[in-house]
Amino acid sequence: MKIRSQLVEFTAVEDALRGVQGVRNAAVVARPGPSGDLRLVAYIEPDGEQPSLTVLSGQLKRRFPVVPAQYIFLESLPTTATDKVNRRLLPEPAGHRPQLDVAYLAPRTPLESMVARIWADVLGIDPVGIHDNFLDLGGDSLLASQVITRVMDSTSTALPIATLYAAPTIAEMALSITRQKLQMLPASDIEKILANIEPGNKP
Repeated sequence: MKIRSQLVEFTAVEDALRGVQGVRNAAVVARPGPSGDLRLVAYIEPDGEQPSLTVLSGQLKRRFPVVPAQYIFLESLPTTATDKVNRRLLPEPAGHRPQLDVAYLAPRTPLESMVARIWADVLGIDPVGIHDNFLDLGGDSLLASQVITRVMDSTSTALPIATLYAAPTIAEMALSITRQKLQMLPASDIEKILANIEPGNKP
């Protein structure tokens, strides 16, 4: 099957996942993403301690042009009478935050809250933490374009799509937006802002 114009052998991806320490069994299927395009979803049956997403995705990225956009951990994969994975019984990805290697941290500022709402709408995931990586949430180039367009419209900034790969978290993106807005201000306004935040100055 082709995913994003790339031929994908599901069995090869599954075999690679089973070769990762901490994976007892794995199944990979194609599911429609938030934008309607097909993407890979991996279902993992852990063997003891659950492997991290960084390890799983890192192993696959070295071998395959397309990797799962989402990893779902199940206590055991559903099987048929012949002990094969019953793909029909694999649950649909829920629209909530997946299990990530970073703890959830809510937005701290109005700007982070605005960016988080855009990410949640585009990715179909809620909530989204400010340190969650865009790619770990299932983001791809098509979704990145949608995020960047909406962020630019909401903040009146000009952000290249590469911004989302250089700053792949909400916290980093909000910082990039703030820096760009500061660059657009007259030097006199920047001096006033800096004067107000220097130690010893009162608002």
